[in-house]
Amino acid sequence: MSRVLAIAFAAVLAGCGGAARERELQAQIAELQAQQRLLSAKLKEHGVAVAGATVADDLAGLIAAIDRLEQAKDAGDVDGGQQAVTALQSAQQILQQRGALALAELWNAALTATSRRQPALFEVYGKLGGPAAAPRLGALAADAAQPAALRGLAARVLIEVDPVAAAPLVGRLAAESPVFLDCYLLVHLLAQTRHAAALPVVVEALARSADRSTRCHAATGLGLFPGETSVSALIAAATGDEYPAVRTNAVRALAKVATPERLRELLAPIEAKDTDAAVRAAARDAACGGRR
Repeated sequence: MSRVLAIAFAAVLAGCGGAARERELQAQIAELQAQQRLLSAKLKEHGVAVAGATVADDLAGLIAAIDRLEQAKDAGDVDGGQQAVTALQSAQQILQQRGALALAELWNAALTATSRRQPALFEVYGKLGGPAAAPRLGALAADAAQPAALRGLAARVLIEVDPVAAAPLVGRLAAESPVFLDCYLLVHLLAQTRHAAALPVVVEALARSADRSTRCHAATGLGLFPGETSVSALIAAATGDEYPAVRTNAVRALAKVATPERLRELLAPIEAKDTDAAVRAAARDAACGGRR
């Protein structure tokens, strides 16, 4: 019972029984509040978050659970980590029940949090907001005035929340010069969604990115998209990319998207002519293994 309701309750009933009755009721209320505090403390000991009086209280509970989880990770405390995860899940449920107001407060908290807390706060924001969280995440990731690490974090959460909205954003980031921080990871995560919207972005990253790590991950990612589009992009990379690791990844990905007959036809020239021994070996292994 909140303090305001408790006082009002006591005042109403006191009118029915005088000062002595009021004192008795106040004592009962105090006892109930003490029991409530004790119950809340016991729940928290077992890693269960308890709804606070305000959204700020609930947000503080979420942050406390995040901190506990990080501390447990640092200490290698498995039991403490499990309790923290339980508290984190409970805190998320409480905030979700708060609705749009909690989501807005969570966004503000994530923007101003320490670098240690930010990933978890943005992840929770994405989970609670779902596709409705995409516009804010996309705008932040696209804002060149923001720190690259923060933009990358927003982009990673966006990929999980809404791959369709994330695909063009990742495409723009992959085309940035100088190379966007962790662009290879964004391309990798986008490909892992296996969403049709990701395919043209991954193909373009393989063909155009100035970053060889991004091209390596794009080549591997295309192995998740069977079809002529992937085969054409991969054979172009396998025979034309200047970096041996990209060619190797393209060869291995081809083994996943081309038929065995087509594969042997495509890889025979690579096995015979590529200047790098690792690429030739990958072509030989893929040709012998056929589709994997």
